[in-house]
Amino acid sequence: MEQYNAINEQAQAQGVDPATLGLQTPQLPQGLPIVRDFYDHVVHIDEHNTFRKSSEYEQLPPNVQRFIDEHVQEHVSALEAPIQAQQQAEQQAAEQQAAQQQAAQEEQMALRQADEAQQMERQQMDMQKHNDNMQLQAGKLGVEVMKAMQGRG
Repeated sequence: MEQYNAINEQAQAQGVDPATLGLQTPQLPQGLPIVRDFYDHVVHIDEHNTFRKSSEYEQLPPNVQRFIDEHVQEHVSALEAPIQAQQQAEQQAAEQQAAQQQAAQEEQMALRQADEAQQMERQQMDMQKHNDNMQLQAGKLGVEVMKAMQGRG
C-alpha cells in the first residue's frame, strides 16, 4: 500500500495521470487478519492506534480504514473477553447464592410453620386433657353429691 501511494504521489507531482500508469489499487485481503488469544492485545491496539492517528491512515480509502478499524475492534473484544467472562461468572455465582439463600429461607419458614403446627396440636391435646379432667371431676362430684343426698334421705 505504501509503495502504491508513493508511486501515485510521484506521478501526480510530475503531472502524469496515475491511471495511465496501469497501477492497480491494492486489494484488501479476504477477511480480517486473525486475532489470536495469545497476542499482547494492549500492544497491538496501541500500535494500530498509532497508525490510525497518522496521515497515511487518513489517505487510505474508507473501506481500508474500516477494515483496520474492525481489526482493532477484534483486539479490543479479545482483551475484554476475559473480563466479561469473569463478570458473567460472578453474576452466576451471585444468582446461585441468592437462590440458595432463598431456599434456606423457605426451608426455615417451613420448619417454623411445622413447629407452630405441633405447638398448636399440643395445646389442643392439653386443652382436651383439661376438659376430660374437668368432666371426670364433675362426674365424681356429681356422684358424691348423689351419695350425700341419698344418705340424708
